[in-house]
Amino acid sequence: MVDIGGGTTGIAIVKQGRVTYSADEATGGHHISLTLAGNRGIGLEEAEQYKRSHAGEIWPVVKPVYEKMAEIVARHIAGQGIVDLWLAGGACMQPGVHELFRQRFPALPVHLPQHSLFMTPLAIANSGEGKSGGDVCKLNCRRRCSMPLIR
Repeated sequence: MVDIGGGTTGIAIVKQGRVTYSADEATGGHHISLTLAGNRGIGLEEAEQYKRSHAGEIWPVVKPVYEKMAEIVARHIAGQGIVDLWLAGGACMQPGVHELFRQRFPALPVHLPQHSLFMTPLAIANSGEGKSGGDVCKLNCRRRCSMPLIR
């Protein structure tokens, strides 16, 4: 699992339901905003908003940051026997990210769930399911979750 968060890119290797390796690298969505701010000559807050409202336009500017993230992931998963790659986090929703990771890792199926932003929090909540005696995902939900959770 690759979780591109605000400040870091987290990598977790899960085998038979257990995390066997994890790492965090200090490159994330914040770095995308910094790159965009520098390119457009705008403040960081404005870049953050621009990133969300003009996601389709900014790919040529931010693609090198995502390429760096893909290389970081490649370094961490090399020789680990990975059979597929899951993307999570809000920064993964940028148009172009899924395809970039598919091209960088052609031997692996690369998954980008529709609700990637919520994948990590839901997986954390779901990990407490056995301890709480119920299905955490169903608590306070108005509709059934359509995103598969990693078990």
